[in-house]
Amino acid sequence: MYLPDINQKVVGRLISEFEMKVNGKYLYGRCPQCKKREKLWAGVEQPWMIRCNSAESCGYQITAKELFPDLYQDLSKQYRATEANPNYTADIFMQNVRGFDLAKIAGWYEQGWFGHPDANKGSATVRFYLTPDRLNYWERLVDEVMLCPVGETPEPRKMNFKGKFGGLWWQPPGLVINANDEIYLTEAILKAIALNVNGYKAVSCMSSGTFPEKKIKEYAGRGITWIIALDNDSAGLAGLHKFAKALRVMGEKVCAILSSDNPDIKQDWDDLHKLGKLTAKDMELYRHFGKVELATNSRQKAYYLWLRDDKQRSYTFDFGKETYQCKFNKKKFDDMPIPMEQNPEVREKYKRDAFNAAAEIKKVATFTVKFLYFQKPENGLDGQYYLRLEFPSGKKAVKCAFNYGAFSSGSEFKKAALKEPGAQFTGTTAVVDEIYGKGNKVQLREVSAIDYVGYVKEIGAYIYNDFAVEKGKVIKLNKDDFFQLEKVGIKTVFDGKQKLSTHAPQPFIADYLTAFNVKGLIAFAWWLGCLFVEQIRGHYSYYPFLEVIGDAGSGKSQMVDMLSKLVGKDADVFNPNFSTAVGKLRRLSSLSNLPVIFNETDNENDDSRVHGKKFLWDEHKDLAEGRIGRASGLKTNDNNVREPKFKGGLLVVQNVPVHASEAILSRFLHLQFDRSHHSNAGRQALARLQAMEIMDVSGYLLATLRKEGEIMTTFKAQYKLYGDELRANAGMKTQRVIDFHAMLKALIDCLVLTVPVPTDAIAQAQQKATEMAVEREVILRRAHPINEQFWANYEYINDKFNQNDPLSIPCLNHSSDPTRIAINLEHCRTVFAKHQLEAIETKELRKFLIASTKPKFVDKNVGVWSVIEQRTIKCWIFKA
Repeated sequence: MYLPDINQKVVGRLISEFEMKVNGKYLYGRCPQCKKREKLWAGVEQPWMIRCNSAESCGYQITAKELFPDLYQDLSKQYRATEANPNYTADIFMQNVRGFDLAKIAGWYEQGWFGHPDANKGSATVRFYLTPDRLNYWERLVDEVMLCPVGETPEPRKMNFKGKFGGLWWQPPGLVINANDEIYLTEAILKAIALNVNGYKAVSCMSSGTFPEKKIKEYAGRGITWIIALDNDSAGLAGLHKFAKALRVMGEKVCAILSSDNPDIKQDWDDLHKLGKLTAKDMELYRHFGKVELATNSRQKAYYLWLRDDKQRSYTFDFGKETYQCKFNKKKFDDMPIPMEQNPEVREKYKRDAFNAAAEIKKVATFTVKFLYFQKPENGLDGQYYLRLEFPSGKKAVKCAFNYGAFSSGSEFKKAALKEPGAQFTGTTAVVDEIYGKGNKVQLREVSAIDYVGYVKEIGAYIYNDFAVEKGKVIKLNKDDFFQLEKVGIKTVFDGKQKLSTHAPQPFIADYLTAFNVKGLIAFAWWLGCLFVEQIRGHYSYYPFLEVIGDAGSGKSQMVDMLSKLVGKDADVFNPNFSTAVGKLRRLSSLSNLPVIFNETDNENDDSRVHGKKFLWDEHKDLAEGRIGRASGLKTNDNNVREPKFKGGLLVVQNVPVHASEAILSRFLHLQFDRSHHSNAGRQALARLQAMEIMDVSGYLLATLRKEGEIMTTFKAQYKLYGDELRANAGMKTQRVIDFHAMLKALIDCLVLTVPVPTDAIAQAQQKATEMAVEREVILRRAHPINEQFWANYEYINDKFNQNDPLSIPCLNHSSDPTRIAINLEHCRTVFAKHQLEAIETKELRKFLIASTKPKFVDKNVGVWSVIEQRTIKCWIFKA
């Protein structure tokens, strides 16, 4: 029965979208890759593969399903089974998707249905029975189904089993196994079908890990050759050797085929069926690959490799997870007599003996090298080859990065390998060249390597050490240590020291509110915004800093500890005063869409740090806009520089407020903690929060990131609403203060999308956020009381002693520049005390004078020639 539906649609799309034209049984058109006319082709009746005829120079090849995925979605709905044809959906799948001739497989399957309470949808299935009683079966789902258990990461489901299949196999109805037959043992049923319809008797073992011992015993001793035809991936190769050993123990004939000698080239038998690559000539090559894999010693393997290409004079190969080199002496081989025997087995023996006499085989490495990919850093540094080194005797394989210099010579390769215990290389540069050439025979995948964790703006995905999130989908790190996203392979080379769970977090919000009250909720809202800070800056250019201050024991550190657990981290705080410029740069650039936490930036004793660069807030105001402001040159022959970005949010936790210029203070949200909210209930709630492990609650991060679209939509709408509300407040004049507190209020509303916050708590937080905005506006308009007192004292002294004598020596101003005021704090303190003025602690002055606006602060601890003392002294400088 011919079912043309999908095929006809594919042909129509190829004609309309690729301007292909029908010519007999084929379609021809311009290749989209090499742009050559009449090179792109596909079959009219079976157009599931579209290829370019310029195989060597172009090699473009794509399936119809990859090209037009919409045609293959929801087949269960598009092509429903009917009473007249109960297998209609299954037939569509087997013919149009898998490429089988239905006439050849009639009666081999029937249509079933898969449903699951945790599935996003149901799907028709292609069901194959494994036992005559029809109690055991395997079925392939026609559509892509996701299982989404509550609190778990969704997982795709493609197949379904019922019953046990250990020791059994599936064979096509009507298949007769005779004495001296060749029987192929495959993994999946569809792969066995592919071989059968091409004339090879095949059965499915269901898995590479389940040897069908019961069924083999039924045919033991009948001269059957069992050809192991498992997948060419690592599991399939392990199964191949397991099957071969079991068959040899049973005294059976063993052979093998592999679809490729490179596990990276994933070709299943059903894929090769659609490509028309299961001919006798093709199978001869696949048998050669299988024979090489089944070699029992290094010399035998070297011989099989030479048989395929007897022009080789020197070549390397792997055996037993070690690397060998074979040097072949053609003259010695030619000198060995090989009689013209009619018996092929006798002639084969002579040929093998001649090879053994002419071949010198030696071990050159105690490991094998597998090129995985080339990792290309986004920071402009040199890329590296990411390798897997495998060792014999059960030693665990290791994955490591070698730079290009490691392949420049045998000695450099040896040095690079010695970094891994047990990795010894004794080969020459020629051997290294061959290893490199084999590793790059197929173009290596290129994987982007970032030097931070978190959000990657360019691809719109979150990248952590063990998980990635793209378009709401959580992706696990694959076996080769990178994430395969929709359009790119990517990894991070920075250890973010995170422990992330894919499970829903344990309930914590009730205890959090009891322990930290409304101010804790405000900090939580800002913390939530940090998870989307790059998106927020992309829309609005900046994101506010958060300042949490309070006396010791007020609870601010415990709050930060809890919030850090939600993103899988211990609280990672550092004091920028005691960090080098490079260390600070790395801290600021290593996290994206995560908070960076400063503590004790107030510099209470910074005058003593005469040999160190002091922390100045005015040098860091651009962090709100995502700029660090430090560039470094790259090792290139041009003027390119690297300028890391600040991609996180900045949280400052300390005992005293930040004292800085208006430009800095307007960038801060300010929260002051005290002990007024402490209670027995709060202490008990805090104890429960502290008892929680990171893995108990770190599922919050991944669960929240999966809601990115919903959160950002809510944020944008509420930001506009609260911006208008704050602008309507007559006391609000500073646009930055309005914008930043509108962001905070919008994030408070977003919290309910991630945790069940009570409505009254949200209302209280909104009220507090409005009060914070008004308070910040007032602070920006007035000088600090300590500054007011100091300058009042200063003016009093100057007025008292200089008002009647313009030529007199200044009492407090050491500067000779009339546009500058230069004061020495200790000198001022002495003069104030002498005239019985109110005492101001020097330590307090150091905190607050930096924020002076009238007169405006310029710099501190600057050497000035004093017009008072006639020597150079350290002064604070202000505009006169």
